[in-house]
Amino acid sequence: MRWSLAVVLVVGLAAGLALLYVNQPPAPTLTGAKTFTIMADEDGYNGSVQHGIPWPIITVHQGDNVTITVINDGKVEAHGFVIDQYFPQGFIIGPGENDTVSFTANISGNFTFYCNVFCTVHPFMVGVLVVEK
Repeated sequence: MRWSLAVVLVVGLAAGLALLYVNQPPAPTLTGAKTFTIMADEDGYNGSVQHGIPWPIITVHQGDNVTITVINDGKVEAHGFVIDQYFPQGFIIGPGENDTVSFTANISGNFTFYCNVFCTVHPFMVGVLVVEK
């Protein structure tokens, strides 16, 4: 009798846990994860001095989770990074340092990102984030 009571309790507990699992709402679906690296140095963002302005151009889809790491590969000057629509506070990175920003691209359009530190290559440190529908 004890044995059958233990079996009933175990089976009942397993069934209860299964119902809890089945009745859980589904996990949110992430549209996409996009990761980018931007180099900042005496050649601007990713060699923009040679490529022209704006450079680089980052293209993602609306709803994507975006991570951008900016690496200051320069030896002397600090550089910065701002995207007014998504990251208006920006950050400043010293020579040899890096920093990362992550956000969800929830608004479509073209958004300029730029260096918020005046430096010798400041006019070349302008890129575009394109968020497509």
